[in-house]
Amino acid sequence: MMNRRLVLAAALAIASTSIARADEPKFSNFTNEAFTAAQKDGKRVLVDVWASWCPTCKAQGAILK
Repeated sequence: MMNRRLVLAAALAIASTSIARADEPKFSNFTNEAFTAAQKDGKRVLVDVWASWCPTCKAQGAILK
């Protein structure tokens, strides 16, 4: 039976290899053309949406800082 340390070590090894293979993120302002091009190229896209009036955005902003 696997113990907790072995499971954690395996999970860390898998996570570190996944991170090592990831492309360096490229941050840019949203444009429809860039979004469409990224989708066509099969790239991963994260669209970060934020509003000054949103209580969830404010809470997340404090944590991320």
